[in-house]
Amino acid sequence: MPFSLNFTRLVLAILVLCMLSVLEIKAQESEGCVFLKGNYVEIGIAPNGAFGTPANAPAGYHPKPTPLYASLYNPVSATFQQRFSAVGFVADYGKDGWTVGSPPFFGDYFMPGSVQEGFSLQINGIRGNAWSNNYQNYGSTGFTGTLSGSNTSLSVTSIDKKAVWQGSMNNLLLKQTITLKNEKSYFTANIFLKNTGLDTLKNIYYMRTVDPDNEVSNTNNYKTKNKIAFQLPNVYNKTLVTASGLQYQNSYLGLGTRDCQAKSFILPTGLFPLADMAAIYNGSSGYIYADSLTADVGIGLIFKIDMLAPGDSTTFAYAYILNENDLDQAFIQTEPGFSYNGNNFLPGSVITQPAGSVLPIDIVNGDYYNWTWTPPDFLDVTTGTHVNATVSPGPVTYTVTGITNGSISTLCSNRTISITISPFAVSPPPAVTSPVDYCLNQTTHTL
Repeated sequence: MPFSLNFTRLVLAILVLCMLSVLEIKAQESEGCVFLKGNYVEIGIAPNGAFGTPANAPAGYHPKPTPLYASLYNPVSATFQQRFSAVGFVADYGKDGWTVGSPPFFGDYFMPGSVQEGFSLQINGIRGNAWSNNYQNYGSTGFTGTLSGSNTSLSVTSIDKKAVWQGSMNNLLLKQTITLKNEKSYFTANIFLKNTGLDTLKNIYYMRTVDPDNEVSNTNNYKTKNKIAFQLPNVYNKTLVTASGLQYQNSYLGLGTRDCQAKSFILPTGLFPLADMAAIYNGSSGYIYADSLTADVGIGLIFKIDMLAPGDSTTFAYAYILNENDLDQAFIQTEPGFSYNGNNFLPGSVITQPAGSVLPIDIVNGDYYNWTWTPPDFLDVTTGTHVNATVSPGPVTYTVTGITNGSISTLCSNRTISITISPFAVSPPPAVTSPVDYCLNQTTHTL
């Protein structure tokens, strides 16, 4: 075989190995944890779905040491050891490189000191927690109550990285999809809840909470200025709680959504929101729901889902924002939108499939609206969150109007979103010319 061909194959093999190495650094599973690396944000997801890993990050990440609780227990590997390279999340705020600027990046946002981040579920007064601080005790499962689950899948594209965690509690299935876009300084959590039992589940609450320590790695100060930036009702349909550093104002963390079932809060003291979740949502527990508080305390979002009948499901989304300039983009990701074939589409998107195909399309993050679809062409129904749309010979744009219902009608305004269903473009047949015969070494003709 010619030397040049062997050399070419060797170069290609090296390039493939380099590409695989880059992908491995950008998203990786280790000891039941998942690590996602964008250009400006890096996050670590624990086996219980909380951020803050009881495993060290792979090479290429930018963890900060955890001086107070350096030893964490991981039930997946059954090890309790020092985790100086554990990751919650860090951010290159200036988007100028991880070694540029003073400081070059912020974070870890909550791993130093008393680690606290995670989510809670409550069903008819019964509660379970999946918090990062659970890994500080030897032998911990990472959960309290009957809540359980694990990281189940990881996907990488040229645009983003996604990690899926799935678990359950008392016949309530929970699926969490964390999406980190390569070029953004925020990441989103899409939550899917489904009643898998035979009885109706009532008084369902979901809470996400974090103790922000934005600049402690740079200043050794655990305090942040915590602020309720938006609380429903407001003309923007926004819910947002933020934390900023006292010395570096751009060490910013926001936890926000445009879901109408959400309320933001600040703990008056302490890191752990242990009050009954119905009381937190209803504002009767002494928590802070307006203005601001400068202290080393926890913040969070809480969602109220009244009930789910057997087989019923619901979805909602929220975002962690690590650069205030990205707020509006992040909020858009939490709006009501569309889902087809396991993929989410923002309002105004185009779904392209072969003409004549029947597409099951769902509205996500908007179960609290009564939706009407127009025009009725090529749809099996014109109301509700689910339709079967037949792809017509030409593009059709559907305008979907949501009217608030129940208690949500006092919190959010009506919304209108759209989606276009389009057939694949059909290319014209290629031009055909008469064949031409010619002899060896004779000048050829265009065929």
